[in-house]
Amino acid sequence: MTFEKFENWIKKNKYLSIILIFAFIAGVILQIGDFVNKTEQLLSTESYKILDINLDYATVTSEFIEEGFAMDNNLFLIKLIESKKEKLFEEIKSSPNDIWLIRISGTTPIGSRWIGGVAEASSFSIGLGTDSWENLLIHFPKSETLTGWNSFYDGVSTADSNYFELRGFFRFVYFRDKGDRMNQYKLQVVEPDSELAKSSIEILETDSKRNEYVMNQ
Repeated sequence: MTFEKFENWIKKNKYLSIILIFAFIAGVILQIGDFVNKTEQLLSTESYKILDINLDYATVTSEFIEEGFAMDNNLFLIKLIESKKEKLFEEIKSSPNDIWLIRISGTTPIGSRWIGGVAEASSFSIGLGTDSWENLLIHFPKSETLTGWNSFYDGVSTADSNYFELRGFFRFVYFRDKGDRMNQYKLQVVEPDSELAKSSIEILETDSKRNEYVMNQ
């Protein structure tokens, strides 16, 4: 049908064309509504707690742990949003048996400290805090020990940089070294419920939780 014939058809069938236009608009609205509903259902699905931090967008510095349990670990100090710090700290402290899906990703080195890459840095820690520096120190297991639901992806490295991604299901285990001034947690690898794990990973991969608590650069 040429445009001229189509135009003539519209003029002859004015009311029908209006109905078709409204039907098209209604169809688009329904599709958008269906997408929004599916997204809301996904986010409301029962899942594990999620902590998702991308170092590339965070305010982060690095140090080296010289003594104690995590001696020789590279330490990455990540600045949190002040108003959200207490919520995160309380969730970690008050529910020690809860399982978390944690993803830490980004490009190193930061300062001179690596995760993975040419330095083959397989063990690291992160410190979470704000300018008032009530820190939580979190120590990750060595990357080569992660299997099953838990994984460490070491990207293509150059002499200058390396992209990594660690994800896994963990439980926070509190401990203190002698003379500690900060709360410390070891991450204990756990075997998750498969259905909860799948729903948690689906939420993680929407990136909706990325840097939820973190002060961006």
